[in-house]
Amino acid sequence: DDYPDFFFGTSGTHPEKRTIEGRPLYAVIGYVFVWLATDLEDIRWIRLVGVSGIALLAWSLFLALVRAGHSRFQSFCVGAIVGCSLPFQLSAAWATIAPVPYAAAVSGLSVLLADYAFDEPRGVRKLALTAGAVFCLLAALAAYQPAAMFFWVFAAINLLKPDAEESGRRFALYCAIFALGMALGFVIYQLGPVIYPDSHYSSRGGLIGILDIPERILWFVRPLTYALNFLVIITNYLDWVLPVTISIFSFIFAGLFLYFKKDGERRISKYALAIILLFLSHSVMLSVEQRANDYRMIPALTCLVVFYMHLAVQGFAGRFPVGRINCIAGATAAICISVAAWQVHACFVTPQIKELAFIRSKLQQADPSEYRNIHVIRPERWSKFVPTQYAGASSYHSWTPQSMVGFVLRDLAPGYAGLTVTSSASGDSSPPPAGSLVVDMREGVSVHPVTLRSIWPFDRLGALSGSLEEIFR
Repeated sequence: DDYPDFFFGTSGTHPEKRTIEGRPLYAVIGYVFVWLATDLEDIRWIRLVGVSGIALLAWSLFLALVRAGHSRFQSFCVGAIVGCSLPFQLSAAWATIAPVPYAAAVSGLSVLLADYAFDEPRGVRKLALTAGAVFCLLAALAAYQPAAMFFWVFAAINLLKPDAEESGRRFALYCAIFALGMALGFVIYQLGPVIYPDSHYSSRGGLIGILDIPERILWFVRPLTYALNFLVIITNYLDWVLPVTISIFSFIFAGLFLYFKKDGERRISKYALAIILLFLSHSVMLSVEQRANDYRMIPALTCLVVFYMHLAVQGFAGRFPVGRINCIAGATAAICISVAAWQVHACFVTPQIKELAFIRSKLQQADPSEYRNIHVIRPERWSKFVPTQYAGASSYHSWTPQSMVGFVLRDLAPGYAGLTVTSSASGDSSPPPAGSLVVDMREGVSVHPVTLRSIWPFDRLGALSGSLEEIFR
């Protein structure tokens, strides 16, 4: 989406689309971004803003964990791991979603104000702090609703600490603030079609009915497994279900059992609260008709899984020296940083460079005076350019070739200025318009994305994999 959003700039439809989705603050920020970035190379500064937001969010988590009594070094490692998780790898790679980590950090500020309100004895000041908490949550919702669910991550840090006092009353206050913020957010969501009554953009679905709740709870298994696989992009979902997802889930389940042992009789209630918080951290997607398993939609759920892993390690580490646990935490954070850096480069940066270089080479070899049109034949989703990219080739999507070619044309001879850009799908047999310069992005043989299945013999688990595939389909 970076290509069309930034190519068409302030004359594009970015504000309209975001407002229809109930994200007016996101629309304003996006408008400023596309106004500032007038060229393809300028987008790097927007990505820098996104990476800075990730650092801010990681630091906010560090402060919240330390405030809750966790080790400073381990808290720093948890923040680093969260910042390197898949949802934030996307925030680093895609300038369009650079505001996401800021929305998550603002939701953390909402929880902080709620805590101050809970401890404040004076009525007027308590009311003012509560109103501030609701306002911060509403701002996060108006920016990016899934990121606003980080409210429950920061809440979990306070609610699940061993010596938490009055957890029930504090949880009730969180629920009240969240309910009010969501209600006001829904009002903002409803204003989109009023502001743009003739918009052809989808609002991404309405609210589900009561009868849909059991089915939606079962559907929640899939985004949860995506969150459990929080670091490495794997395009074949089933490759990681057995070896990784179940292992991590079992580790967390057993570790939390030991961790909550410190709470004695309250262990069951803490377990129940931990499960409820998982659903709440994804409640904005559970409550709408759209079924989106995109990593962009699960930042809070992913972070909560990482936090639960941290608590599980504390449960298992009762008999180990703190130094050894710190070594494990530091090594894990270092591995996550290395994998994230490599993955963003291999799955996002390099494919974009290859696609743009291919388009540029085709245009440089042609004489613009001989053509009236540039026609792009889009590749298969997984092509020679991007055998492992998360979203497939950028030129695969119908809305990107015009802006991709447009950015390249801005750097080439002025003779291309009058040429229009059209595109067709890989399997479309209709001929391109007469007088077209054809840029065939299908060059080379399309390949299936590289997955764990290609290096791990799964034949013996074929029957079980087939059953799981039917369930999740």
